[in-house]
Amino acid sequence: MNDTPSGIKEWSESRSADLSLITNYLAAISGNILDFSNSMNIVASSISSMSVNSNSMASLTSISDTIMQIRNVAEAACRPSVIYKPDLFKDGDTWMAIYGPTDRVGVAGVGDTPELAMQAFDEAWVKG
Repeated sequence: MNDTPSGIKEWSESRSADLSLITNYLAAISGNILDFSNSMNIVASSISSMSVNSNSMASLTSISDTIMQIRNVAEAACRPSVIYKPDLFKDGDTWMAIYGPTDRVGVAGVGDTPELAMQAFDEAWVKG
């Protein structure tokens, strides 16, 4: 006898397939970010060993800031809350981010602000 409510089993199976795909995707992106970061560290090391004037140093600082911004955007784009776009709503004084048919079957994050709810969702997603 199957006590699983209609739709929950199917959702759970599709989430498992989604999780496998997204895990592979995140691994590939993480590898690319790491490769990019390592390349930038090599460039920074090479540049720091050169003699530079104040104008070129200001340009290097600007490039370094831009690289950090790109890295931050890339990391943010990989968050589960960005990829899966859970429902976000306020319940009393608490914000909730929920993905799935119910909070007991799906993944949920709770916080005092929308951002904290999304961060809690990301942590819950990673824990599985």
